[in-house]
Amino acid sequence: MARNVRSETLLGKKYNNIEPKTLEDIIGFHHDVELIHPFQDGNGRVGRLIMFKECLENIVVPFIINRFEIVLLLGDARIEK
Repeated sequence: MARNVRSETLLGKKYNNIEPKTLEDIIGFHHDVELIHPFQDGNGRVGRLIMFKECLENIVVPFIINRFEIVLLLGDARIEK
């Protein structure tokens, strides 16, 4: 798989070194991207697109989740770290 040079940030390098990637890894990466994403609007759409792409690339069954569940899950992720 060719890597995009732009994705090779510290966060990207840490995530890209995880093999094999689990659903928990993908969700953790999504959470971290949401925290640093520079735009006020569109964070959720970009994050969900990245999660969907990563699920497909890592043979993890993609899932559908509504906004309320995302807020609850991201809140839980912040507490657990």
